[in-house]
This record gives sequence, structure tokens and C-alpha cells, in this order.
Amino acid sequence: MSAQKKAVQRILEKAASLDRKIVLPEIWDDRTLKAASILAEKRNCRPVLVGSNDGISAKLDSLGLTNKGIETIDPENRPELTASFAD
Repeated sequence: MSAQKKAVQRILEKAASLDRKIVLPEIWDDRTLKAASILAEKRNCRPVLVGSNDGISAKLDSLGLTNKGIETIDPENRPELTASFAD
């Protein structure tokens, strides 16, 4: 295994041991959804996707991915999360 792969592996192991969430807002990008799926499957962290729950589910389905282990936050249904950013 290369030094770069070993470094990435150490980072992923550390992340998994910390049980942290990572928020991924770019749900229109297939790479983001694939990354969230991999992170959830490998339990490196708890991925959170920001966007429409129905839209996220449909996009995951179209890519043949599951939402198992992936949390979704729909800002339309959670105004308390976005209120602090609006003026």
C-alpha cells in the first residue's frame, strides 16, 4: 500500500473512532451521493445530505444507492436551521 493510501486509511480510521457527522450539501453531484454512500457503508462517519428528502431518495435510487446510514436534512422543513443565515 502506498504512503498516500496509508495516510488516507489512518484519517478514515480516526474519523470512524470519533463518530462524527459530515454535512454534504452538493446533492446534485453524483460524486457527493456516492461518497456519502461509501462513508455510510464503511462507517467512517455519519454523512448528512442537505436537500429535499424526496429528491435525495430519488437521486440515490437512480444511482442504485441506498440511504441506509445517511441522514437527510430538508431546509424547507427545518426553518430553525436556516433562520440564523437569513437577514
